[in-house]
Amino acid sequence: MSYTNLVRPYPETARTLQRLICGLFFFPHTIYKLLGLPAAYALFTKMGFPVPELFVWLAIVAEAIAAMGLTFNICPRWAGLIGAGALLGAAAGICSAKGGFGWLWNLGGIEYTVFWAVSCICVALTTPIKSKK
Repeated sequence: MSYTNLVRPYPETARTLQRLICGLFFFPHTIYKLLGLPAAYALFTKMGFPVPELFVWLAIVAEAIAAMGLTFNICPRWAGLIGAGALLGAAAGICSAKGGFGWLWNLGGIEYTVFWAVSCICVALTTPIKSKK
């Protein structure tokens, strides 16, 4: 292997890794909500969502679609946008529950959620469009 091969960019590999990590991170969030519905309802109530039960189920569906789509490369553009929407809704809920804007994730802020949402948007924007022949 030459030095040139070691330093050459691998954009397809980078896109695949980013898509996979964005998708795989949704699975535990979806499962947590499903296994702890009363806690999820309480959290969404604290976040100020009207009809929290409905919004919990919307979040579960959106996260499951994003998880499956991104992980298994099924409509990754749409899956990334759906995931980003769910995450931005979560960021808004966090700000509402905290009574204002907080950035640092380790202090209960939205830093992690926004980073993950932007990563999902990047997946959507960099997914190649397959031409029909």
